[in-house]
Amino acid sequence: MADNDWNIKLNTESAGTRYVPKHRQRLAYVAGIGLAVLAVVISLLVLMNRQDQQEEIAVEAPPEAKEAQAAVEADVEPESDDSDTALWISPTAGESISRRFVPLGTQLLLHIRLAEVLSHAEGEKIVAAIGPWGDDALGAIEAATGLRREEIDTILLSIYPGESGELGFALRCELVEPWEQQQLAQRMAGSSEATLDGQAYLVRQEQACFLPNVDAGKILVSCASSDIAGLIASGVDETPLSRDLERLLDRTDEQRMATVVFPLKFFETSGRNLLRGSARGLQVALQEVVADDASGVAISAHWDENFFLELQSTTAFNKQPHAFALAVRRRIEESPQEFAKAVLNETLHPHGEKVIARLPAMLTELSRHTRSGQEAGVSVMRCYLPVAAGHNLLMAAELTLNTRSAASQLAEGANVAGTQPDSLEPVTVAAKLQQITTLSFPKETLERALEMLSEAIEVPIELRGSDLQLEGITKNQSFGIELRDRPAAEILLAVLERANPDRSASGPGDPRQKLVYVVREAVDEQPGAIVVTTRPAAVKAGLNLPAVFVPASQ
Repeated sequence: MADNDWNIKLNTESAGTRYVPKHRQRLAYVAGIGLAVLAVVISLLVLMNRQDQQEEIAVEAPPEAKEAQAAVEADVEPESDDSDTALWISPTAGESISRRFVPLGTQLLLHIRLAEVLSHAEGEKIVAAIGPWGDDALGAIEAATGLRREEIDTILLSIYPGESGELGFALRCELVEPWEQQQLAQRMAGSSEATLDGQAYLVRQEQACFLPNVDAGKILVSCASSDIAGLIASGVDETPLSRDLERLLDRTDEQRMATVVFPLKFFETSGRNLLRGSARGLQVALQEVVADDASGVAISAHWDENFFLELQSTTAFNKQPHAFALAVRRRIEESPQEFAKAVLNETLHPHGEKVIARLPAMLTELSRHTRSGQEAGVSVMRCYLPVAAGHNLLMAAELTLNTRSAASQLAEGANVAGTQPDSLEPVTVAAKLQQITTLSFPKETLERALEMLSEAIEVPIELRGSDLQLEGITKNQSFGIELRDRPAAEILLAVLERANPDRSASGPGDPRQKLVYVVREAVDEQPGAIVVTTRPAAVKAGLNLPAVFVPASQ
């Protein structure tokens, strides 16, 4: 491509109608690939901010782009008097992404309209832009389901922590044409057939697949054979997930070509192994943009006549969405120029040198056309660019992440607080209690506080309400807490002390501290968990209390 090919032009013909602002191993690789594709979205939010406002690297938009932008702003009916800041309207108006056949405890969902991506005029360029990752990911999906890429309409990948600390993966594929059970059996050669509650399914190499009876062969579900019972039992029900995930999923649009939703802490805990090697810089990028102010993130991209990008964030309990949006904008404006200078000054690989060198100019235009605000208590950032911008940004970001000299600039801060070394070894409940995390809210119930902590460290916390009732303790009592960057065990103790009925207790070892917890590690088929109960109930059941609850006199 010539150096002057990057001319940002917004489609003025469609501006008046389109831009009206208004109020087990291989599947792990698929997850990483899917994240890598949308990782560009994550990284762009920080990379676009690393552009210097100084003259030597600032990129002036060409006259055509200025005229197009002026035309857009003239034709757009804003939702407020400030047409420069009103949110762009969404290019799609579909239903939210369904949570059917999503495992309990899911922490990340990736939704891709594969048939639409591949049939789009930019489809081949999009796949080519992400290098060999795209083909490898589709190959892994075919191995897990027997489906060929042209037979898949949409993909929903769910990622969730397993009982022993490893990640679990489930696929829900909507098919272009309905399948019969016989077709599935032919594709899953060497599989064995079984039936559960009237639902037939196939198992091959610890991977299970089935065509849900209620969907007449239009949906294929694949998961670990050990998780098949739960997905079959879920049937047509929408799986309940954490509050932040549900809030964001309710605001997603299934018509967008690509969407990823996850809690921010996921990549610091069980999800840390999804971002490996050069992709580790994405975690740093995300934290630079949202810091500790966001609790959940939804990122989506869409191609039609234009390229559309959106980031939605739920904010921490002590942050207002509007203030959060302003804070992100301020970080953008004040962000240092390390990346841009690295791109301009480093010796890059000849294969990607020209593309990477143009990335600052691309990102400047992306920044110019991004608008932010809040809707229904959720922070929103949206951007429109010419349709060709999508694959150019994808290609440039992919090359940058995989070019050591440029990627190293992002990786310098990879040892962020809460990040743990790459390891696929199962993590014990006791170890997760030593993780550094944050719990902050002005007023919540004991039950909700424990749910939030459970989500943060990805360990089930069982609250034995019947034990509490015997001691006159209610799980609906409310209190506030503000503990940041502390071990989870310390935060759990603070929660139990605040909810303890006897305020005269001098500490966790005081017998008057009725609320206690017990660590239950995973054994055989029983998953690990933290059990919150009372001291009398624990003694009666012969449970071993952590040393912190043992009175000093003993």
